[in-house]
Order: sequence, then structure tokens, then C-alpha cells
Amino acid sequence: INALSNAGIEYMRSCCERVIALREQTRKELMRLDAIEEVYDSRTNFLLVRFKKASDAMKHLLNAGIVIRDQTHFEQLPQHLRISVGVSEDMQGTLNLLRRLCAGRTESTEANGTEYWRAANCQLAEVPATVRYRHRVFPHASGG
Repeated sequence: INALSNAGIEYMRSCCERVIALREQTRKELMRLDAIEEVYDSRTNFLLVRFKKASDAMKHLLNAGIVIRDQTHFEQLPQHLRISVGVSEDMQGTLNLLRRLCAGRTESTEANGTEYWRAANCQLAEVPATVRYRHRVFPHASGG
């Protein structure tokens, strides 16, 4: 019931405004990267991004423990990934990793500490035992 109070509604509005501002800031930063062909307009809490080579970006982010949604299984979205908008620190981390990818500075993931994992909309991929999901770090549950 508190969520429907004036204070609750005002808090929700301020959260929405922060997400919108961060989404637009992230969109502008993404559009500057050479690895990205297009960042679509959005009215949601995520950005749909067309990469020159989505598989490289997906692997690079997953190896760093950042989970994004692979959209390449849709025929109309052959090089597209969906990036959820979280808190500013996480978005900066994602942008920094993509900048490193554009600069050719990627680190190979060591086999030690990685497991195979399947998300609802992700292809089978190697990711660290700890993955970042919805902008919080959770230990990956092994065996299922």
C-alpha cells in the first residue's frame, strides 16, 4: 500500500527518470563505438544494439561476467544484443569492456573457474562461475 502513497509514487517517478537518463547516456556512448552499427531508440529499460560481430561482444562480456541477452536467434536480428539498463557503475563497466573490445584489448578466459551455462535467451557459452545478472552478482549454481 505504501507504493501507492504520494511518497511511493514520487519515488517510482524518480527511479524512472534515473533509468531514462542513464539509458540515453548509455545509448550515446554506445553509438560512438566502432563495433556497433546501430543502437535503436528505446522507451524501455533496455537497449537493442546491432553489432558488427555480436558473437565477439557477447563472448567478451560473458567472459567478464556480464550477462546480456543474445537476440541473434531471431531471423530479423542477426547481429543484435539486448543490454538492460542497470545502475550507473554497471553501465560504465559494460561500456568500458566494449571500448576495450573495440581497441582490441581482450583477455582470454582461463578454463579454470568457468562453467557452461544456458540462459533463457542466451546461446550456450562459457562464463565465469560468478555471473552478473540484473546488475547484481550471484554465485552460479553448478549442476543445473
